[in-house]
Amino acid sequence: MEIHFPATPTQEAFIRSRAYLNFFRGPRGEGKTASGFFACLAHALECPASVWPIRWAVVRDTWENLKITTLETIRNEVRKFHIASEGLEMKEPHMVRIGMRTEMGKFQALLELHFFGLDQPQDANRLQGFEGAGAWIEEPAPAADMSSGVPEDALLAVTSLRQGGVDGVRPRVQITMNPPDETHWTNKYKDDPDTIDAMKAKGIDIGFFDIPPGENPGVTQEYRQRNRAILEAMGRFDLIARL
Repeated sequence: MEIHFPATPTQEAFIRSRAYLNFFRGPRGEGKTASGFFACLAHALECPASVWPIRWAVVRDTWENLKITTLETIRNEVRKFHIASEGLEMKEPHMVRIGMRTEMGKFQALLELHFFGLDQPQDANRLQGFEGAGAWIEEPAPAADMSSGVPEDALLAVTSLRQGGVDGVRPRVQITMNPPDETHWTNKYKDDPDTIDAMKAKGIDIGFFDIPPGENPGVTQEYRQRNRAILEAMGRFDLIARL
């Protein structure tokens, strides 16, 4: 299976990362969700065919935000790159399979995405029972008051990556997000030496990937200037600094 996704240098570094815990941060429209999707697919392709499909938990603050953002981006990428899939044709799928067609035309699932909306804080407990090889958390830092964010409890999914115990399956956790404010829980995984050292001592490597402003050629300067002007008019200088 070969897909020519035109990744920027930062996107490619994130997709190819071998770290256990990966943070991918950048402003809106810079391809964070698309990169997260292709990172899941690349991860599945590195695994032996005998263990396909590779199961991933995809987590966001609410089911509604998953439906109108993450799922729509995945649909767009599947259509754009003519990737075979099952389940995306449904209006509100809670699980979809991504794969390829064999020479005989049969669908071969490589990747199985299970979607979790954390509409209530206790919903994070449901992740403890998920047996997969990957966990993907989308937008844990709220932006523009349109998202409640994802609590650190969502990392409970990491404790259930049992499929990662199968030979040839490397567990991976990824967090795709807007740049957070300085008090957000994700910052300690970059800035707190005690947390980083404790994780490393347990064999958990952490990768941080920040998208440089203007790296994505698909986002025009006009788009960035227009968004900045609107935020300035709203008096949301906090969001200008982040987004």
